[in-house]
Amino acid sequence: MSIEKANILTFVNQALRENFTGDGLDVEIQMTLDDLSEEDLLVESVEANVAIGDTTIAHPTGFRAEIAITLSTQAGVANDPLVKIKGGQREYRILRDNDAATGIPEAYSSFNGFFFIWRGAASIFTALIEYYKDHPQDVNTIEFDETKFKNVVNSGVTYYTALLRNKRSYIGIWNPVYQNFKQKRIDAAEFQPRFVQ
Repeated sequence: MSIEKANILTFVNQALRENFTGDGLDVEIQMTLDDLSEEDLLVESVEANVAIGDTTIAHPTGFRAEIAITLSTQAGVANDPLVKIKGGQREYRILRDNDAATGIPEAYSSFNGFFFIWRGAASIFTALIEYYKDHPQDVNTIEFDETKFKNVVNSGVTYYTALLRNKRSYIGIWNPVYQNFKQKRIDAAEFQPRFVQ
């Protein structure tokens, strides 16, 4: 179940003795969601089709950093995850210049909104892209789970509300509360390495 914006407003109004309504806290809510996203707390996986000869796969919506890219054949057999090219796009270009043949993709470089795969696909694959994502710029659809993130989101919005309105005594109260709840969520997260080597 997701966190409801109305419940955040109620919490902040009680905590700060205010009467915010409607979109009165949209900036503070988005600041909190963005801050939590920077801690790699939102994970997503999507599938993308890879056609014969393809050398690129577009980054998915909200892409922040890859965890793994695994290609499967049409028969559903998964290959080993692609290896990230350590030398980045420069090394990818050298690989492609030296060997532009197609085959089973083995490695990739992430650059400018795309994954550049090497070798180009010799057959059709389905790519499973697992990644950390940024929260959408939409405070009406909060993607953080209510059971895990209600306290951190409420305290974060309360802190940012106090900060932006220069309510000094409330800043001193709500910043440590927010940081404590945020650290608990970070500690409880099941982090994955950002890429397979």
